[in-house]
Amino acid sequence: RQEATLETITLDVLKSSEIEGEILNPAQVRSSIARRIGMELAGAVPSDRDVDGIVEMMIDATQNCYDPISAERLFDWHAALFPTG
Repeated sequence: RQEATLETITLDVLKSSEIEGEILNPAQVRSSIARRIGMELAGAVPSDRDVDGIVEMMIDATQNCYDPISAERLFDWHAALFPTG
């Protein structure tokens, strides 16, 4: 089940970013997601801060999809995507 979750979120992040014209490193995305969901991943690589921010937002959006989007949640997504403001 964790492997399916990892694969699904990885594809969601990569494809969503492609729509915006951003091409992300798939290994970094996969590693970042695995770390966030507490999954051991052989061959994990370090990920850039921008990858981690996108992953953080997408995991919140998918795992909490039934929660209302409050101003606080939206600002948290913004902070994840733009950590320097």
